[in-house]
Order: sequence, then structure tokens, then C-alpha cells
Amino acid sequence: MPWGELYDLRSDPDETNNRWDDTGFTGIKVELITPLVHEMIDTMERSPRATYLA
Repeated sequence: MPWGELYDLRSDPDETNNRWDDTGFTGIKVELITPLVHEMIDTMERSPRATYLA
């Protein structure tokens, strides 16, 4: 994702320093995003017949 919010609540409990673009937090971003993406894929419509129009 090109944007987002990620805060280190231990050192920044007021969420004033967004760490989204901080390369030191890349691993944590991956750990948090991966299960979310898997959940989104698991809940996708898989029917071969469309149920809505684009």
C-alpha cells in the first residue's frame, strides 16, 4: 500500500509519529498485513457467476 498508519505504542502512546514509511518497521508491517490479506482473500466472492455489476 502506498500509504497507511503504523505507530509504536510503547514509545509513542499518543500516536504522534507515523512509522509507516520507516524502513525499520517494514518487518512489522509485513507481519500485520499478511494475515489481513489472507483474511480478505478467504472472504472474497468465489462464485463463477457474478453477483453484482461493476
